[in-house]
Amino acid sequence: MGKRVNFITKNQEELQEEFTKANVKIVRSIDNTDYNNKEFVIEDIDGRWIGFGIKVN
Repeated sequence: MGKRVNFITKNQEELQEEFTKANVKIVRSIDNTDYNNKEFVIEDIDGRWIGFGIKVN
């Protein structure tokens, strides 16, 4: 894994679906992480990973 940036977002399912429709590479589909976040990760054109998630209570 190279560099990674994270964004906080509430509507992961909707956002992931939009990325899928746009043929964006999904590295990891929506899942609950071991640090209690719900997130998914895409890869941009330069190989950087971008995570979209939110803390789960």
